[in-house]
Amino acid sequence: MKMRKSISIAALLAVLILAACSESKESQVPKIYSQLISEHSEGQSYALVDLGLSEKCLLISQEVFEDSPGVNAAISAEVYGVDKTGKVIDFGHVQSDGSGYVLAVESPYLYVSGGHHIEMLQPNVETGKLDVFEGARVEFTETTDMYYYTKDSVETEVDDISGFDELFNRRSDKGQIINFYDFETN
Repeated sequence: MKMRKSISIAALLAVLILAACSESKESQVPKIYSQLISEHSEGQSYALVDLGLSEKCLLISQEVFEDSPGVNAAISAEVYGVDKTGKVIDFGHVQSDGSGYVLAVESPYLYVSGGHHIEMLQPNVETGKLDVFEGARVEFTETTDMYYYTKDSVETEVDDISGFDELFNRRSDKGQIINFYDFETN
C-alpha cells in the first residue's frame, strides 16, 4: 500500500512539474520574431501580449523591475507586431511616466499612463503606428486646469476630469501588468 501511495505522489509531482513547464512555453517567442531576438542586447527583456493581431505582439524593454513577486514590469518598451502578410512591423516606442504606471494590457489594448495622462493604444498595421483608441489627459496651468478626452485618436477638450478617472479605474480593474522575461532564461 505504501508503494502505491509513493507512486501516486510521484505521479502527482510529475504532473505539477509538467504544468509549471508548460506555463513557461507561453513566454516562448514565435519564430517570426527570430531576427529581432538574435539582435537583442544584454539586459533586455521581452513580453508577448495579445493586441488583436494574428500573432501576439512582442515588447522589448531595456529595463525591467520586480513589481510584485514573480512579475517583472516595465515602464517603456519597443512594440513589434505581425501584419496579415507575415511582415514584422515596428510600431514604435511606448513610455509611461514612472514605476507607479507600469505597462499593462487589456486585450487588444496596451495601457500607457502617467500622473496626468492615460492612453489605451492599439496597433494599426496600415500606418505602422499605435493609435489611441481611448485616452485622457489633464493640463495644469497657473490659472485653470484643462481636461482632454480622446476617442479613436480624436482629442477634444472636456469640462471635467471624469473621463480621466474612468480610464484609470478601468486600467486598475481590467488591465493586467505585463510580465517581462529575460532573454537569457527562456
